[in-house]
Amino acid sequence: MIDTLLAAGCDADVGDNEHWTALHFAADKGLNDAITALVDRGQASLDAVTAEGYTTVYLAAQSGHVDTVRLLMDLGAPVAVSDNDGWTALHAAAGKGHVGVVRQLLAGGGTDVNARSQDGLVALYLAAQRGYDDVVGVLVDAGAEVDAVEEEGFAPLHVSCQGGYTDTVRRLLAGGANINLRARSTSWTPLHYAAQDDFVDVVTCLLEHGVNVDATTSEGKREKVYLPKPQTQQPQNNS
Repeated sequence: MIDTLLAAGCDADVGDNEHWTALHFAADKGLNDAITALVDRGQASLDAVTAEGYTTVYLAAQSGHVDTVRLLMDLGAPVAVSDNDGWTALHAAAGKGHVGVVRQLLAGGGTDVNARSQDGLVALYLAAQRGYDDVVGVLVDAGAEVDAVEEEGFAPLHVSCQGGYTDTVRRLLAGGANINLRARSTSWTPLHYAAQDDFVDVVTCLLEHGVNVDATTSEGKREKVYLPKPQTQQPQNNS
């Protein structure tokens, strides 16, 4: 059908009211044959952006289409263009937990692992905030700044502790995250966020890594830390 329409003279770069072209829709849905036809035979623009600032790579990355991202990159589509909020394709993939897409974007070159959105968010922050520890691991291995803070001073370790994501916390600490870093807007440390919601496993992890249990906030607040009671072996009944 696409070949028929192109042969009839249809313009592959015509967009709708939001400036979405056929290539944007194909990328969003992971329709690789359609993408190839639109680019090879319709000369569709790989640089086109929607009204929201979305590129074809961004849409494919957000939807988790690894093969489509690879195809678009091979065709020469830009990977570092940010949307109207400053999010790149890497932000979109990391925030959705699409680890395969994250790997592809980083392996293909041209992707800044520490690119910041308009409010200071990096891809690592988004992955840590949602507990995608596999994505966190890939980003850290690729050189992501583990203590990168957003506009209010929150770092990936703060939000992973706040969410109770123990495995993510471990990966960040293994990557060199500052265990006692204070959030600028609250002066809270990661321990405050883990303790306030009784995330015992996270608290235990922080203690194992030498967190400062006496750290207080600017208001002098210090979270009480409650550890699980050790399991005692029940006596056997020999009767």
